[in-house]
Amino acid sequence: MKRSFTLVELLIVIAIIAILAAMLLPALNKAKETARRSSCQSNIKQIALAGLQYCNDYNDYFFPDMTDDAIWNWPENLTENEYLKVKYPVSTASPMNNILKCSSETRKKLGSSSEWNTWKGSHYGVNRYLSRAKASVNSAARLWVRVSQLKTPSVTYFIGDKWEGDQPLPTTTSILRARYFYPAKRHSNGANISMTDGHATWIKDYPLAGVASDYTTSEWAPY
Repeated sequence: MKRSFTLVELLIVIAIIAILAAMLLPALNKAKETARRSSCQSNIKQIALAGLQYCNDYNDYFFPDMTDDAIWNWPENLTENEYLKVKYPVSTASPMNNILKCSSETRKKLGSSSEWNTWKGSHYGVNRYLSRAKASVNSAARLWVRVSQLKTPSVTYFIGDKWEGDQPLPTTTSILRARYFYPAKRHSNGANISMTDGHATWIKDYPLAGVASDYTTSEWAPY
């Protein structure tokens, strides 16, 4: 004769399953974030290597963060010139390509900025001091930096996660800088970033966060 579960036994089984699920869920979420972090780091490394190839072809000079009229951004430069073999999304109507997109970033826009002005086609930014003078003002003069000028390429930031802050400035949406907390800590409270020697890594913190003169350390200053 078959024995049926009593209601109490059934509730006990359900409770055990719920407890096991609650124990496993954090581990599952951590595994998912580890995978997203790894994918993002791979994107950043590929972009950095493409950027260094650009430098090799252009007499050792780094590409500008954007044109002076703020229309042409560095991701568009690398994609249109086929250093990155993907299509640049010229508006929010076009999906952001995987290599320009961080899967851990879920915000569509920040503050009062539009979705397009928030991201300008990529979740990644470039170190502003690779193409700007060392100055606190946002309108720092254009400066052409060569790879051969780098003093510490293995520690100087190149390309990385952008937008930790909540209100990007329309003319600085393509860059990384410490003053306005632009590097985004969206991976286990840290950020993925590549260095100017081409390797990519995860960092817990970055120097000079919130400091106006955010160009006095080797991480930010290329020369």
